[in-house]
Amino acid sequence: MGVAPVGLELVKVHAFSAHRLTGAFCTEDGGAGVTFVAVIASGTDERSVGTASGTAEVYLLTSDDLAAGSVSLNGATLTAAPDGTLPPLDPQVVDGPVVLPPASVAFIVDSTSADACAGE
Repeated sequence: MGVAPVGLELVKVHAFSAHRLTGAFCTEDGGAGVTFVAVIASGTDERSVGTASGTAEVYLLTSDDLAAGSVSLNGATLTAAPDGTLPPLDPQVVDGPVVLPPASVAFIVDSTSADACAGE
């Protein structure tokens, strides 16, 4: 597994409030899937996001402190190798709604077909 590239085709942007923003992009994986990008800028509010399929591959970026020099992917701190290469960026498979904690950024890949992405 690895990171599914996100296409340039923006399907929809939706702002829930000044502290929450989501966008949907066509996933460039040969299918008609959608990758949602969710930014939870609030330091106190969490948000749940559902997908059409009910199952998603989630890349959830968090940090204990927004000014910290480290970030975690799905709970594991990302640390570059001595030569600077990144560690594997594997998703967490989630069945049901994806719960996004405060001060987080998530990439949620739903492989369900989206009409707007067919033929991308």
